[in-house]
Amino acid sequence: MTIFNLVYLGCGVLGVLVLVYKIPDLRRRWGSPLLWSLCAVILTSATGMLLAAPANITLLRDITGITNIAAPVVYALQVAYSASALSLVFFWRFDPAVAWRRVRWVFAGYAAAIVVMAALFAISDVHIERQVDFITYYATQPTIAVFLLVFIVPTLVGNSVLVHQCWQGAKTADRADLPWLRRGLRCYAVAVCFPVACYLILLVVLALDWFGLRQLDPLSTAAPAVGALGIFPALFGVVLPVWGPRRPVVRRWVRAWRIFFTLRPLHRALRAVNDDAVTVAAGKALDPHHRVRRQLTELSEFRLGLEPYLDPAVRQAALRRGSEAGLPADETAAVAEAAQLRAAAETRLRGAAAPRPPTDAVDEPQDGSSLQAEYTWWMRVAKAYVE
Repeated sequence: MTIFNLVYLGCGVLGVLVLVYKIPDLRRRWGSPLLWSLCAVILTSATGMLLAAPANITLLRDITGITNIAAPVVYALQVAYSASALSLVFFWRFDPAVAWRRVRWVFAGYAAAIVVMAALFAISDVHIERQVDFITYYATQPTIAVFLLVFIVPTLVGNSVLVHQCWQGAKTADRADLPWLRRGLRCYAVAVCFPVACYLILLVVLALDWFGLRQLDPLSTAAPAVGALGIFPALFGVVLPVWGPRRPVVRRWVRAWRIFFTLRPLHRALRAVNDDAVTVAAGKALDPHHRVRRQLTELSEFRLGLEPYLDPAVRQAALRRGSEAGLPADETAAVAEAAQLRAAAETRLRGAAAPRPPTDAVDEPQDGSSLQAEYTWWMRVAKAYVE
């Protein structure tokens, strides 16, 4: 039971997280039937997986007092999932007027299937609780066999149509300029293949059980857990179209934090020069772009404060050592700047008098005319400073 609890609860929680992620979109686009269908798909899928966990099956039975009540509830949720998925496809592929006509037929047909399932379950003898093998245990009872067929066939059809439509949609010419949407659709098509495989297995096992062939019964026990694993590619299918186009933004965000942490040792070493200059704007503590801009401004201010202490002799010695080591010119200049800053900071902290260097002995920092050139220069200096 532990593995089934782990699979169903884990997949169900993932589905809930995806739903929570989509709720802000639903609030912004309250009148979008496409978005409502997507949220219904996620809700019915996640709820069905949570209630399919053996621990929750027991809880549901104890609350209602009805043996095997989880079976019709979970199966009805899966039928509702198929109806929602078909609605999602229709709203996506067709004009609203055409889509609504088809969706009404879908709702009517799948709602009728749920009503028939409830009626068949009510007249069936299912007094022995079977949490994992309900299908194979009661497969040869006529009313339950029909109950299972009414559940499996529409669900299999709905999911198969969804796989086909997602795969076809990913190949259409009008999606050629939306690569992340194509990838998301393919992921979702793969995700739905898992429940399709599950229902095919259940249909085969149900047919064999009627002929007294029980060798494949263990497959029916594992099939629902395999179907639940489709939540993982489904997660990518929902997230990729949203976050894929934002990848350059994320890349710039990561790069900014990398620059920030590269400059941090140098910044912390020099901030005693003018600690009052160090500030972060309200609400910008987690904005790496703001933090890097502040670092560059503050480093320039620290250098300005240390300028009277910059020793040309230290610079010349560092340049000479860099040339002897065969360093490129830009790295040699950064090493010389770092050596001057370190020596100047130590001199200032000792309280020594500031020397008066010749006007042509101290170079200005090579920060260039662009922000990129400036942080490239300071990153070289920061790396040289800590080495």
